[in-house]
Amino acid sequence: MLSGMRALLLASLLFAAACGGTETCADGVPSLRITSPDEGDTVSPGRFRVDIEACGLELGENVRLLLLAPVEANYAFVRYMGEPELSTEEVPTLGTGDMRFVVTNMADDLRSEEITIHIGVE
Repeated sequence: MLSGMRALLLASLLFAAACGGTETCADGVPSLRITSPDEGDTVSPGRFRVDIEACGLELGENVRLLLLAPVEANYAFVRYMGEPELSTEEVPTLGTGDMRFVVTNMADDLRSEEITIHIGVE
């Protein structure tokens, strides 16, 4: 029974190690990408979720949603656990107008493209 538990533990560790490497990324390059909302989308005032695609990060690495405008601030954090699709908790809008975001790792050496969304009535 103990050797069966060891085999299960070893299989789990090997699976976890395989889920965070750059070998599964396009061109072998780690990446972050905001998949929703899209550039230029209009979001109703209130709260919304940001969906992120991540590849090649270390297991347990934090990813942050950084608000760039109208003010610069850390806006949300998500922990990468090997799954490529991440979502923030719902985050608040700031009044109406434009909000610009980027997703980065905590070392800020990996960044998504910036997006700007409009807060208002569609």
